[in-house]
Amino acid sequence: MKKAEGTFSIVSWNESTARERADQKTTRATVDYTSEGGINGHLFVEYVMFYSEFDPEDVHAGVADFTGTIWFVGEIGGLKGSFGALDLGKYGAGEVKSEFEIVPNSGRGDLKGITGTGNYSAGKDGMKIKLNYEL
Repeated sequence: MKKAEGTFSIVSWNESTARERADQKTTRATVDYTSEGGINGHLFVEYVMFYSEFDPEDVHAGVADFTGTIWFVGEIGGLKGSFGALDLGKYGAGEVKSEFEIVPNSGRGDLKGITGTGNYSAGKDGMKIKLNYEL
């Protein structure tokens, strides 16, 4: 199994409320990230989130669970291409932790046939992404 690591940053984040009641809500977000390092490229993500706690006065004070689809387009280990992944994570106390799995048969270009899993985190230590994969 090969490993790749990188850092990432937010290019754009567009989140809208789907349903809201008391101090809970569900949202949808379209997010674009850019990544550097061993995972170099763009990640286009569609999230659906459930906030078990949220404060309309401070959006960063919420607690949420989320699922998403990731479309990676770029380069890993010198190989250019794209793939899809399914994402499952948590947000709370200003930190994000998530795990994802590459969708079978989604690899294109030099990444055709890629399989694997990964994770990412964002918080005080920055935004980091890791991938364990086979080609």
